[in-house]
This record gives sequence, C-alpha cells and structure tokens, in this order.
Amino acid sequence: MTQAAGTTGLKSRLVLLITFMSAFGFSIEAEAEANLEPVVVSQVKDADPGAGDGDPLQGGNNADQAGGVDLDGILIYDSNDGFTNGEDHGQELWRSDGTDEGTYLLKDISVGAPNSSLPSWYTEFKGMVYFTALKDSLTGIEMWRTDGTTEGTELFFDFNEVIFESGAPVNLTVVGDTMYFLANSDGLGGDAFVSKELWKTDGTVAGTTMVKDIKSSSTNAAYNLTPYGDSFFFTYKDPTDGKELWISDGTESGTHMVKNIGPGSADGLPYPSSYQDENDFYVFNGLLFFEANDGSGTELWRSDGTGPGTFQFKDINGTAGGSMGFGGQFTELNGELFFSWDFGMQKTDGTVGGTVPLTIPGGTNHPLHTVRIGNEIFFIGTSSRIFKSDGTNAGTELVVQLDPPNVIQNVTAFDGNLYFVYDDGVHGKELWRNDGTELGTERLTDINEAGDSLVNELTVVGDRLFFRGDDNDATGIELWQVLADRTPPETTIDFGPAEGENLAIDEASFTFSSSEPGSTFNCVLDGGTPEPCNSGSKTYVGLGVGDHTFEVAAVDPAPFGNVDPTPATRNFSFGVEDPDPDPDPDPDPVPPDKSSPTLRLKAKKRQFSARRVVVKATCVNETCTLKAKGKIKVKVRKASGKFRTRKFNLKLVKRGAAKGKTVTLRVKLPNKARRLVKRAMRNRKITRIRVTVWATDEAGNTRHLTRKVKVLKKKRKLRG
Repeated sequence: MTQAAGTTGLKSRLVLLITFMSAFGFSIEAEAEANLEPVVVSQVKDADPGAGDGDPLQGGNNADQAGGVDLDGILIYDSNDGFTNGEDHGQELWRSDGTDEGTYLLKDISVGAPNSSLPSWYTEFKGMVYFTALKDSLTGIEMWRTDGTTEGTELFFDFNEVIFESGAPVNLTVVGDTMYFLANSDGLGGDAFVSKELWKTDGTVAGTTMVKDIKSSSTNAAYNLTPYGDSFFFTYKDPTDGKELWISDGTESGTHMVKNIGPGSADGLPYPSSYQDENDFYVFNGLLFFEANDGSGTELWRSDGTGPGTFQFKDINGTAGGSMGFGGQFTELNGELFFSWDFGMQKTDGTVGGTVPLTIPGGTNHPLHTVRIGNEIFFIGTSSRIFKSDGTNAGTELVVQLDPPNVIQNVTAFDGNLYFVYDDGVHGKELWRNDGTELGTERLTDINEAGDSLVNELTVVGDRLFFRGDDNDATGIELWQVLADRTPPETTIDFGPAEGENLAIDEASFTFSSSEPGSTFNCVLDGGTPEPCNSGSKTYVGLGVGDHTFEVAAVDPAPFGNVDPTPATRNFSFGVEDPDPDPDPDPDPVPPDKSSPTLRLKAKKRQFSARRVVVKATCVNETCTLKAKGKIKVKVRKASGKFRTRKFNLKLVKRGAAKGKTVTLRVKLPNKARRLVKRAMRNRKITRIRVTVWATDEAGNTRHLTRKVKVLKKKRKLRG
C-alpha cells in the first residue's frame, strides 16, 4: 500500500496514486479482480502554517460526518489560520474548491484576537448557505448566510436583539420553498437547546417569522425536524408531556403534538436531547417510521400525522422489553424499507405481514451505519464485518471481515464505493474504502505514521471527499481530500478551416484546447488511426483533393485519463471544383432564381430561461430551410467578487418552414454555458445573446437576420 509521504514540508502537496492493499497480503495480480478506480489523496491546504492546527470542519450538524456543505461545487466550512500577517482570525468561515489557491478565509466574522465566530449548522437554501455564527458579545450567536464570496457573506437575522443574548438558531431544515429552524428570542438560555421555538424563513428578512411559541418555559426544547410532504415532524420536550412527536404545516394553528406516546411526563421518543442521526426518522409510503417507547419498551412505530394514525407498528422481538434500543438506521431499497434492530436487520413493504427479517450470513447484533450505494445497501456488523445486500436473503453476503475487530466509523458513500475510518492495529485510524468485494478493500492513507490520523468529518462535494486529517507535528490537523475525477473534459477547436470551407492549398492547421488544464489530445484525420497531438496544434500537408474530416479529443491528466466522448469535429475540403457545365444546354434556359427569400424574425427582447433562447421565424413568400446559431456573453462572479465575461457559441438548430408558416426555433445552450447563466441569474446579472437565423430557399438563395436577447431572472409578482 502506498502510504502518505506528506509529513515533510509545511505546505507540501501529498499525492497518492492508489495501488492495491498490501495490508492483507494480496498479490498485485488480484487488483484486476477488484473495481477500484484511481483516486488522488492530498492535503488541500495548511491553513495554519507549521505544526499549528487549521482544525477544519468543526461546524458540522453531525458529530461524525458532514463538517461542511456543498455550494455549487464549493465546500463551505470553518477553519482556523492561527496567525496570518500578525492577525489571529480564530475559527472562521472558509471556502475551498480543492486547490490551494481556491482555499481561503471568506470572512473574519468575529474580529480580533482571540475571538472566533465558530460557524455551524451549514444548510444550502435557495443558492446560498445559511449558518449560525458569533459576531461579538453584543450581537451574540445569530443567523448568517453566504453566496461563497466575501462581499456576499452577511448577517441575515438577529433573533434576540437583547444585549448579550443570542438567537442561536439550530436544526436548519429545508421543506420546499421554506427553511424551518429553532431559535431563541426571549433571552432565556440562548446558547443551549432549551427555550428554543419554531421559526421559518423564505430567504427574506420580512419573511422570517416565528411559527409558534409553543410553551413559555426555560426548560422546553424542540429538535429533529423531518420533512413530511408540505409539513414536517419534529420532537418537542417540556416538563408536562416529556419528549414527544409533533407536526407542523408552517402555521401556528397547524403546529401541534401528534400524540403523547410516553405515559404522563415520560419521554415517548428515545433520542438524545440535541439531534438524532439523519436516518433515524424515515418517511416511507406516506408514513413516518420511527422508534418510540410507550412504557413497554422501544419498538417500531408509524404515524400519518394524526393521533389515531400514530401507533406501534410491530413488536419485532415479540417479547417483553424493547427490540430497538440503538436506533433504526432506516434505508430504502427497491420499494422496501430496511432498518436495524437489536439482533439483526428487518425489511418491510409497509404492512405488518410484510415486515420480515433479512437473513445475514453468520448473524450480527444491531447492524450500524447503513448506507445505500446503487442498488445495494451496505452495513457494518459486529467484529468489523462489512455486509452488503440487494434486498433479498440470497443476495445478502459478507463482503469482508477486517482484522483486528476494531470499530468502523464515519461510513460514507462516495464515488460508488464505501469509505470509512478503521484502525488495522498498525497504522492507527486511517481512511479506507471498499468496492463491494473482499479484494476491493484498501487503506487510502497513513497521514500520521506515528499513530492515529484522526480522520473524520467526511464531506462529499461533487467529485471530492473532504475530511480532517492530522499528520502530527508536520502541519497538524488540516483539510484533506480524495479526488475521484470521472468527468471527461470538453474539447474545443480554437483555430482552423471553417466548417464546410474549400481550401485553395493542400494544407490545413488547427489549434485546440480542453476544459481541464494539463490535458493531452488525440487527433484523427478522415477516420484514420488516432495520433497524439499534445502541443495543442496539428498541421496536415499534402491533402488529397476532396472532402476531409478532422477530429480531436482531449484526455484529462493521469491518473484518471478520462476521454472526451464527443470529439470536436471540423469538415472541410481541398481543391473541389464546381461540376462541369452542361455540354448541351437547353437552348431556352429558365433564368436562375436569384431572389433571396423574405425572412421575418420575432424574439422577445427579455427571456428568462437558462436552457434555451426562443426565436420565431417566418419565410413569407416561399418554402425555405431555416438555420440558427448564436453567441453568448455571460458575466460570471469570480472568487474575488469581481465579474468577468465568458463567451460561448450556441448549438446549431436546423428546421424547415413552409411558405408563410411561422416556425419556433429553440437555440439550446451548452451545459457549461447553462450553469454559468443560472449563476448569473442568481446574482441578478444580465446575459446577452445574439441569435442569427439564415433562410435558404429551394434555389439556394439565402438571407439572414440577427436578433439580440437578454436573459435575466424573472421578477416575482407580489401577491395580493
């Protein structure tokens, strides 16, 4: 196994080209039997240069995973840069695209040493990340938001304007077009999970209101928000009823307790006082499945949001005492709901009769960390065993039993594989992965050769898996990543003969580029053998008379080697002459039609779609063929906050039109341009597009017209 070599140098970039696992003594020939695609593991940045800890990803909503959030391919997280230019920023808001230059402090919210804003509860909502942070003792812990730029990072709402008190919002949960959360506004214990009431926001200050002040008490607490259609379930605790199941539709009257499951003031729900694992509540077939205890033990319950429709679904063990003392770990697969109980795994189709055990080879007590990958579920059994199942007894198997039987933690699905943290007794706690086979199990890192690397807070952002890693005294606890690039590059011909051009000489030169830096290229002429053309240019001399086709495909850098499946193509010719005239022409030839068709265009000057531009064309006096293409200029906000203009050619559209018939042409935007236009629309920037339409009649005469269109965000109409 290739081990981490990044413990030398303060800002060294560790690149691990993954080989096969030597820890189990597998031979190199066994690699072909596994399905482990290449990945690259590296330290993203030493935020606090030297042995100091950058201490990233501390503000996650879960104790083990998800220390940040994905914002349009950018990781929004927290980190500590220690002393930079003589100024101590503390634990503040950062961003990273996986590169050193693209990883930096977004905003020092709590200014001055040794203050830290300690951002947490990151939640993406309507194109921005909302989070909680401490500005100072006067403002307290309130709700902030960012669009990924320094200028776009701002205080959103101060819930408790009393000096030295905090709103301290938690459990930010998106339900449709509304985000719900819990916050304190009465000055009672603003930094704890007590005295928090239910709030909502539509992303505007005016639209941020309390849903309901359930009970005025310094000891009540609400948490565990779970979307349920247009409503949501949550748990609420107070001294009178205990911890019970509630539901809300976002209105005061529609917020109420579903049922008092636990007798009297006893807790009906067994979850911790802060928050449960993300899959301990699960909505399946229109019902909420969860664990509850009515005094006879913790069992599987269901609810439709009403009191009569909330009851014990099944006593799994069928004996006195509870059956589910460790959490349900619900996971859906192929129309069935799977969940763990104290002595194994169960599945249900939503009926009591259809709730049956899943046979696990060798058995296991209370499977943990159930995740779905493709059409299989993976889970961890006792003695460090990894299982997988396609949902059937026959398709449930032991993948691998790791030795020694240490605890497997931080189980995460990424790149079609199972990633987890495990201590093999030699290297300490490190990052591992498994592809669903015994041979496809390998250790990816040995960041700290002297002991544990403290790998945790695994956070998936696109084709990167970010995590915390500690290389001990070299750089300390910093941000690391696994890069699994499976996206092929896009190839563009920048210079060369125009499409359909007839050359006067037997030579053609092309230059081309790739969407991914460092790519190589393969060139093909007239369907021949591909040949490397890595200089970014290619010249052909001695072309034969006739038609030719040039193709070039980019290949992104090793170790990935993804090839552009749609090579850039250019058709051209050399020395093609017009056919010889008719040797015996008609003595009375019909005069050729040299009149151009009459073309009319109509296009709305303002359009609101990032997918296509719509133009209506009419050939007034005769049948013709319509062809349209265009150029686009879109303003893109850079990381610095400034804007730059990107230009793209739009895809070609061809269509016929009968005489006098109006035809609607939809000029589609390529995927990359579409993403940038959407971003520009969110930033309320205008994208300018020029569309040109050619009309060609049956005699070959042409005429073209051009229309200019602005693409922008549509203003919402005010209700009422």
